[in-house]
Amino acid sequence: MLFNSYVFIFIFLPLALGGWYLLNHFGLRKTACVFISGMSFWFYAYFNIKYLFLLLLSIAMNYFLSFLIHAAEQKGDLSRTVRRVFLVLGVGSNLALFFYFKYLDFFIENVNALFRTDWPLHHILLPLGISFFTFQQLSFIIDRAKGTAKHYPLLNYVTFVTFFPQLIAGPIVLYDEMMPQFDDPARRHFDPDHFARGLVLFTIGLGKKVLLADTLAAPANYGFSIPGFLDTGGTVLVVLSYTFELYFDFSGYCDMAMGIGKMFNIDLPVNFNSPYISCSIREFWQRWHITLGRFFTKYVYYPLGGSRGSTLRTVCNVFIVFALSGLWHGAAWTYIAWGVVHGLCIIWEDLGITAPAPLPGEKQKHFLLQSAPFVTIPRRAARALTFFIFCLSLIFFRSDSMQNAFLMFRTLLHPVFPGYMRFVAQKLTLSETWLIGKAIEQYLPSFSWVFALLVWLLLLAFSFWIVFTRKNSQTLAEETAFSGKQCIALAVLFLWCVISLSHVSTFLYFNF
Repeated sequence: MLFNSYVFIFIFLPLALGGWYLLNHFGLRKTACVFISGMSFWFYAYFNIKYLFLLLLSIAMNYFLSFLIHAAEQKGDLSRTVRRVFLVLGVGSNLALFFYFKYLDFFIENVNALFRTDWPLHHILLPLGISFFTFQQLSFIIDRAKGTAKHYPLLNYVTFVTFFPQLIAGPIVLYDEMMPQFDDPARRHFDPDHFARGLVLFTIGLGKKVLLADTLAAPANYGFSIPGFLDTGGTVLVVLSYTFELYFDFSGYCDMAMGIGKMFNIDLPVNFNSPYISCSIREFWQRWHITLGRFFTKYVYYPLGGSRGSTLRTVCNVFIVFALSGLWHGAAWTYIAWGVVHGLCIIWEDLGITAPAPLPGEKQKHFLLQSAPFVTIPRRAARALTFFIFCLSLIFFRSDSMQNAFLMFRTLLHPVFPGYMRFVAQKLTLSETWLIGKAIEQYLPSFSWVFALLVWLLLLAFSFWIVFTRKNSQTLAEETAFSGKQCIALAVLFLWCVISLSHVSTFLYFNF
């Protein structure tokens, strides 16, 4: 089920909220958890009921391991060796399931290409949310095996894993930030302020997704499908369109998820914090998909040794983490290349070759090779450079193949004019400008593509303005005073989004 759908907004969400608060009002706390877990299973199974069995299998497998660890703890038989056995079982079983559904065909394709074999592909349909609920449970079972997390009742664990706002596309929540909230009696009661600010976040996120991301998706998708026919100007606009589509899509989802959480009086962790204003790639990853970066730092980077070893060891650890981060996003060399690019940029920054100028009063960080950077870049220039590098890296991220990615890079490096830019521009269709467009087609048909291009450029300019000059959604929600004008503006935005829901599209991170 999609957040941006009529069935979710007008049926599922009111039922879920009403049932949750009604049951808690009568003191039926366990029944309320059963209810919200059942609603979450419905939410997940709505896409494909076959996915539900995988989710149930994953939950049962991890909870059974936690139960075995608990039984060994009760008997006092949990030695360091036994803990390691449970750790290997927990990590191995989760990754085996994850590998089978997400990477098996990718592995077979590469083995066939490398060794000239002819193993058949399985064409396994990627289950929704497997990257998120697998990593969520991995963090729990790893900490259980290490003895830093306690065993929970089955109902609590199921509620933690399946809570629907974060089930499909994150954030990747941790047990110690969610379990206490579900156990807190104060959070079981309706909080008008929390609910209102959650509604603000949800509406802003819905606007980002429906009005901006989905609109920019049309030229971006068409452009990336014909990389060999794009001219240089068209390539630039297509890449920028995808850059902002991804931003508004992911940011919109995070806003909606956090907003729904607040409606339930549950605070989900911030997963997206204005990453495009970053002055370095390292800062970018402190703002982009924050919970994924947190997972890789805690469960991959630190166990590898982090920065405690030699410079070479630290560089290798960073490289491994970002290569895996790219692979996490998808079973393709394009995603790995995207991750490697980011890893190399962070290694470049950590070595102190270049660094943004520190803020007033901020101490300059220590680098791997020396205490000060070789070159200090003014913050505005560093911000522009970081955004430029990220845009270029998205060519790998979005392209269907490495060949297509290199075609787009070649077009950028060796300017080509003219191309298919006019046809790409005409893929952009706005219902708000439909009447004007039809009038131009009728009376000035030769200028119809010029009008489409102008609308495209204005939309990109508007995207720049929002991203680089406006406050982020969390700040806006917290600062909302709910004056008459603000309430009217939110109502108009919500109504505008609802009217625009005739074309429903999935969130990009559902594919990861």
